[in-house]
Amino acid sequence: GTLTEISPDDMEPEPLEPDGPSEADIEEARGMIGLGMFQEALDLLTSGGGLAAAALRARCLRELGQTDDALASLEAEVETFGESDPGYNDALYELADLNVRLGKQRNALRYLRELQDLAPDYRKDEVSAKTRALMKLMGR
Repeated sequence: GTLTEISPDDMEPEPLEPDGPSEADIEEARGMIGLGMFQEALDLLTSGGGLAAAALRARCLRELGQTDDALASLEAEVETFGESDPGYNDALYELADLNVRLGKQRNALRYLRELQDLAPDYRKDEVSAKTRALMKLMGR
């Protein structure tokens, strides 16, 4: 066989993550979710886009009755991106909701407490109300 020469252009690394939805797409999807257009929002939120987009995708899946899939995919995204992602708080909040829907109150409480520790001002009233309700539900 003959050796073919490889130009430096051919050595570009593959991008690790597709660009994903733009900020405008994410905002449009939020609007669609507010109107109950979950499938349309999901179609707009192609893969990628960090945890903000991942949390919205999970919310759409949850609203479309695919709660188990939503939880599994969002947990995987949180593992991938971690705390430094700007959408981390949104993801924790959605993970708490998903766990409540699946009857996993302890997990939900853990996510809400982590959220309170990391970002005490994030949806402060909603997070503390959900935490109190969960404690009551769990008989604590």
